[in-house]
Amino acid sequence: MQEPAHPGWTGASRLLVALVSAVFLVASIGAAQITEIIDATGDGAGHPLDDSYSIAVDGLGNVYVAGANSDNAFKVTPGGAVSEIIDGTGDGASHALSYPRGIAVDGSGNVYVAGYASHNAFKITPGGAVSEIIDATGDGAGNPLSFPLAIAVDSSGNVYVTGLLSDNVFKITPGGLISEIIDGTGDGEGHALLGPRGIAVDGSGNVYVVAANSSNAFKITPGGAVREIIDVMGDGAGNTLNGPQAIAVDSSENIYVTGLSSSNAFKVTPGGAVSEIIDSSGDGAGNTLDGAWGIAVDGSGNAYVTGFTSDNAFMVTPGGAAPKIIDATGDGAGNTLDAPLGIAVDGSGNVFVTGLGSDNAFRIPVPRVCGSPASVATRSGGLNLNAYSAGPPAVGNTVQFNVTANYTFGLMLAYGGSASIPLANGQVVLFDPSSAFLFKTSITGLPAGSATVSAPVNPGLCGFTAYTQVVLFGPTSTSTEIVDMTGDGAGHTLMTTQSVAVDGSGNVYVAGANSNNVLKITPGGAVSEIIDATGDGAGHTFFEPYGIAVDSSGNVYVAGRGSDNAFKITPGGAVSEIIDATGDGAGHTLNGAWGIAVDSSGNVYVAGANSNNAFKVTPGGAVTEIIDATGDGAGHALDLPVATAVDSSGNVYVTGFLSDNVFKVTAGGAVSEIIDATGDGGNALCWPRGIAVDDSENVYVAGSCSNNAFKVTPGGAVTEIIDVTGDGAGNTLALPVGVAVDSSGNVYVTGLSSDNAFKVTPDGVITEIIDATGDGAGHALDQPVAIAVDIYGNAYVTGAASDNAFRVQADGPAFQLTNAQDLTVGF
Repeated sequence: MQEPAHPGWTGASRLLVALVSAVFLVASIGAAQITEIIDATGDGAGHPLDDSYSIAVDGLGNVYVAGANSDNAFKVTPGGAVSEIIDGTGDGASHALSYPRGIAVDGSGNVYVAGYASHNAFKITPGGAVSEIIDATGDGAGNPLSFPLAIAVDSSGNVYVTGLLSDNVFKITPGGLISEIIDGTGDGEGHALLGPRGIAVDGSGNVYVVAANSSNAFKITPGGAVREIIDVMGDGAGNTLNGPQAIAVDSSENIYVTGLSSSNAFKVTPGGAVSEIIDSSGDGAGNTLDGAWGIAVDGSGNAYVTGFTSDNAFMVTPGGAAPKIIDATGDGAGNTLDAPLGIAVDGSGNVFVTGLGSDNAFRIPVPRVCGSPASVATRSGGLNLNAYSAGPPAVGNTVQFNVTANYTFGLMLAYGGSASIPLANGQVVLFDPSSAFLFKTSITGLPAGSATVSAPVNPGLCGFTAYTQVVLFGPTSTSTEIVDMTGDGAGHTLMTTQSVAVDGSGNVYVAGANSNNVLKITPGGAVSEIIDATGDGAGHTFFEPYGIAVDSSGNVYVAGRGSDNAFKITPGGAVSEIIDATGDGAGHTLNGAWGIAVDSSGNVYVAGANSNNAFKVTPGGAVTEIIDATGDGAGHALDLPVATAVDSSGNVYVTGFLSDNVFKVTAGGAVSEIIDATGDGGNALCWPRGIAVDDSENVYVAGSCSNNAFKVTPGGAVTEIIDVTGDGAGNTLALPVGVAVDSSGNVYVTGLSSDNAFKVTPDGVITEIIDATGDGAGHALDQPVAIAVDIYGNAYVTGAASDNAFRVQADGPAFQLTNAQDLTVGF
């Protein structure tokens, strides 16, 4: 049975889509024991499995597989027993099952199967009773069900079914009440639902559905409110969503969607932030993703994606690593994987994948660490550190660190770990090798004599090199969440933190793009709202703040992208609009106010992203356009300026995001291009976003899609200072957007997609200063956009998707002991 043709892909569903890809940390799953759990023989008792389509797993580890072309479904126990639970006769009472494609299981072990060609769905109890719960009549009130494709069930036993050709979704209560919860009109506001395929439901009863033909997805609340959460534009940054097939939701209500024709997958946060988490480059190491179809997510936020055309599947970690977990070789023992569609994950992290063309399904166990660390020699300086493995890496084996010193030091291992956990003598700490982030911890104040600290080697990723470094230092670098989505705790929330600034007194200012406000956080932690959507309260409203700056007197300046204006807020709280959409009032308008900067004389500089220009606003209110779309007027255009900076001489610097360049505008008005898409001549610059300038007038710019940052000297020398490899120790840099520089010339760069930030010293030493774990105390950092640094070297980082901001305390004086050695794991 062939499904109706889809305009976005061929009948064979094997469309090759080439995409420009971001490069993430590359890791590979080790020799995990992949097992074929069912094949074409089905139960081996005459009931074959043909076209294994979808898969589900219950809390006991029982796996359920639908055989589309064999018109049946099977249960596979953890012990390997296979039984057919439904066949083409359906309920045996004249309601047949034909071409089942969707399968789900509830907490009580009831299984639900959607019959694509029989236009119905069934419930199978653990005791084997089969009943038809919906048929082609749909709700019986004129809304039919045609070609049901996917099925889901919530914790209350309500079942949800998509109708591919009837362009709708139905809810069936445990009592049998059927209602249509969405139809082809979608949200009723012009966003249609055409060809609904995958469906998911969260713990609150919200339902999520993707539509292949309209290339979008919707959220339907229990109260019936419908909202489009992603469309064909994808992340709005050039990564489109085409032919979405499947959808999943995690416990935090983050949504994950695959694009078959675009060969990618996206994450949509509850706040609406959309990010591409994997594209056609797959793991970036030659294992491509073609025809992204199935998707699942585990309790740690790892997403699992099948490549229908590339015959593989990937695990995408919250940190952006995308290791391949299975390919066409299947279990490597002759049981191949062809055209994987369905994917599921159990509570222990075991993954299950169906092969449509190979008529089988596989179990991929929790990945394991390969290899074991070598011994680390005794260090000089009176510090003795030995590391050894207690046996072959396995659950329960340990790596021990024997310490003989009375020092404060930090120990770093690069084969996993995402938490920052202080270790006490003898304390056992569990590493998390599934994370792409460096494990960082410190042991302080060890008494003279010998002490042992043990850390179990846990199953996880292979192929990392573990760098063991022992460093003596002063104050420990710590990350502290200084504000979260509750804002000031008085009803003024913070949503989508876009920009940050800090004044000379250590007060931090954070802009919430979706909460339309700015919050001030004092060094003592007091939080107050200094401006909201009402703007100046005199009719000049304020929407989508994207840029923020502060002068030496404590006046704050903020640009409203959505309101096409900018405001000044004095330390006393007076708010005034300093520029609006009319721009200079002489025909040069301001549209999409984004980047903003202020010089030592109080002149403010505002970039209009959508009007392709920038303005100077004097303290007296005079407004002048200083650059427009013509750029330098010599053929180097300015397109989508998003950031500005100003040096001590009054030179202004403006980034052209889509023109891949940066301009310098002197105080006298001369305009020159100082860097373009060629970058330093070997390393390209693509989508420059963040910009900063130091006291020597060196300019620093981040290239978002080139995954790097450059330094441009006043003399025009261009140098790449960081690239996608990040610190070179496994902590990669992906989609850098924020840049700052301190008085010592240290540069700070945020990675939006890698959920981290780096410090680059003048001599080129690169250190990851914060990662997705945020403060390591449960406050995560998700999509860091902006960064600022105070006079003491403390960095401030905003998390756009985590709706918060962090202070990263500067390290004290540090030096590394000699004879540091590397530990190689998994090679």
